[in-house]
Amino acid sequence: MNDSVERIGDMHHRKALHIHAQRDGDIVVSIMSDHGLIEGFGSGSRESRTAEVEFCTTSSGGGRSQHTREALIQLMRAMERDNEEENPPALQPIRRPCSTEKP
Repeated sequence: MNDSVERIGDMHHRKALHIHAQRDGDIVVSIMSDHGLIEGFGSGSRESRTAEVEFCTTSSGGGRSQHTREALIQLMRAMERDNEEENPPALQPIRRPCSTEKP
């Protein structure tokens, strides 16, 4: 299994579900657009809506959602299979420019 996987939505080809497994075992779920994280994440304003959720292992100070965390790991595997089985151009993973590339 990869450390991160993205799957473009069926109805909105410019948005994707992104799941990342951190080295400590925590799982982070994000909603991405072709411009990166959805606007508002981390802005600190009351109006912002978080576009990222983290589910921790018991050893990293969280661990209240172990069934959810395990289901997300299974979802990562399913997303990988979907990406391998059906990956026409419209469903290619979102490409973001590197910091050295011009947008």
